[in-house]
Amino acid sequence: MFYGVFSSTPADQKLQINAQVTKPLQPAFIANATTTANATGDATAATIIWGTEVYDQNADFASNTFTAPVAGRYHFSVNMNVTGMGAGHTSLLVQLVTSNRTITFNAFNPAPILLAGVWTGGGSTDVDMDATDTATIKLIVSGSTKTVGYDTSSTFSGHLVC
Repeated sequence: MFYGVFSSTPADQKLQINAQVTKPLQPAFIANATTTANATGDATAATIIWGTEVYDQNADFASNTFTAPVAGRYHFSVNMNVTGMGAGHTSLLVQLVTSNRTITFNAFNPAPILLAGVWTGGGSTDVDMDATDTATIKLIVSGSTKTVGYDTSSTFSGHLVC
């Protein structure tokens, strides 16, 4: 078994090659949302609260924010289950906000497609990041002062691609 160029012991391994190649310090995470209702219809961007980490390899995800440990291309995915949408809401946006750019996954008039006030959607993309750049998910709802929520089945994940 080979333990990588940087280490000769399993405790410090950066790369392991045997039947498979693994990278124990490769950044990767997935987190579930905390049940909450903090997005109002006043078009203010609300940062999603990701209260439960399913895993956080390399410990780069904290306080609802992923921080890139190294420069590279990262893949992010988000799935939102938004509750409490009303006929008065005129738009809903789910955004990936990084240090370099903001990517909008959904921007639409939710009223015609609502089923019992619940909306499910999201997206995924690759983005370039420098070391210490950050990524968060924002939810923006417009057209009503009614507060909407999101449930614990909402997820945010990411990993270093190359």
